[in-house]
Amino acid sequence: MKRLSLFLLAASTCLAAFAQDNCDGYFQFKEGSKVELTTYDKKDKPTSIVRNTIIKKTPANGGFLLVFKSETFDAKGKPLTSGEFNGRCENGSFYSDIRNFSSDAMPKGPEFEMTFVGDQLAYPNQPTAGQALSDAGVKITSGIKGGMTIMNMTIAYTNRKVEGMETVETPAGKFDCVKVSYDLAVKVMGTRQMKGVEYLAKGVGVVKSELYDDKGRKESSTLLTKME
Repeated sequence: MKRLSLFLLAASTCLAAFAQDNCDGYFQFKEGSKVELTTYDKKDKPTSIVRNTIIKKTPANGGFLLVFKSETFDAKGKPLTSGEFNGRCENGSFYSDIRNFSSDAMPKGPEFEMTFVGDQLAYPNQPTAGQALSDAGVKITSGIKGGMTIMNMTIAYTNRKVEGMETVETPAGKFDCVKVSYDLAVKVMGTRQMKGVEYLAKGVGVVKSELYDDKGRKESSTLLTKME
């Protein structure tokens, strides 16, 4: 089976501090904010770049709804995919679609399109060490635009937990972060079990994430490389 490198950036890609009532947690919510995240293989070689922009922010239910434009490029800057995903702040938590990822197994290119059905990842605005977070999952279908389906993938996040605080340094700066761990099951031509960790900075979002195989060997990492 071809090695599957999955980089779920999802809610991790909003990037500027903007306090609003109870929506001032570990993400940024300013319209026009931009972020660039670079993913690396197990040898720390760059493999892909994701650039996300908050293009719309709408007040709703005492919080707000967000629309992100997401663009994925290969390591040399060649466009691979583009699209939009949603997020929202509500009742003291931030929720984001499980949309942004890079996978060796999924076909890429302007002639392909992907559809997503499933849950949103939830993050509390004030996480505490030892806190359990809700599970989430999504089904992703890839196919030729206006044509046949080529591949289906399902992703399940389980055992999500707040581990504590750590300081993380990336090309975009040094951040005081909350660390979240989780188990990841990826099903595409078989099921693969993995473990992941992500580091979220207050008012920024996820600045670093790592994926490990079932033997504890690092498969990939993602770092925040630019923010505007």
